[in-house]
Amino acid sequence: MPPILSQFGLKDAIEELADSFNNSRKINIDYKILYPKKHLSPQNELHLFRITQELINNSVRHGKARNCTIKINYNSNKLYFDYADDGIGFNSENIENKKGLGIKNIESRVSLLNGQFQLKSKQNEGFKILITI
Repeated sequence: MPPILSQFGLKDAIEELADSFNNSRKINIDYKILYPKKHLSPQNELHLFRITQELINNSVRHGKARNCTIKINYNSNKLYFDYADDGIGFNSENIENKKGLGIKNIESRVSLLNGQFQLKSKQNEGFKILITI
């Protein structure tokens, strides 16, 4: 578990992750995180943190994105994690595109969180995922 996550929680860990990418100039990350401290268990916070890392890395490596947004909101006892990038995207209707290791990792972590996700992507129109926990 990353020390910042165990010491300060999910919000600070994701902000630090985003800031480190912003400082590296690999991608510009805009974030708005409204997360009630310790809403999720430490293990589940780790799952959501790893999902965030996977998404950012995919945006940089595969999506060639220049910008992305991360929004976390809590409403009506549900946590909403909204991520989008402006990368090259892919045809999300094609089942082969959903079989990549990164998407499978995200899918399995969302399942461990007892959550659901919807992803949308089109060629040359970026990528978007909404995770509800």
